[in-house]
Amino acid sequence: MIWSPAVDPARILLRPWAWEPVIVKAAHKPVVSKRLVLRDWIQASITLRRGLTGAKPEAVCHWCFEMVAARPEDTLDDLFPGTGAVTAAWHTWQRKFTLPENPMPDFPQPDSARRGRSLPRGPS
Repeated sequence: MIWSPAVDPARILLRPWAWEPVIVKAAHKPVVSKRLVLRDWIQASITLRRGLTGAKPEAVCHWCFEMVAARPEDTLDDLFPGTGAVTAAWHTWQRKFTLPENPMPDFPQPDSARRGRSLPRGPS
């Protein structure tokens, strides 16, 4: 699969490559439907000022979750938490499957969240 970052032409000298490979292994057998088309590529803007080079945009993370046939009740263990962007995207992706009266059901949390290392934190 391929992620093609949308790059401003003025910055093309700073980022001369046009795509990044994405390797995935399905967590579940994908459900085949005539109504759902999963593309093997995505074009999404790069993230800027996230504090870490290479932080993935939320759209790319959501696309990856769909490609691995993730389910909202699955757990995510972010092995390279960095900016916390993937963990935050996982939570927003899970919320897509909830009803308005239950904004955040009790989905299982990864080990890192149970140990108090969950990223990012909401307003206090």
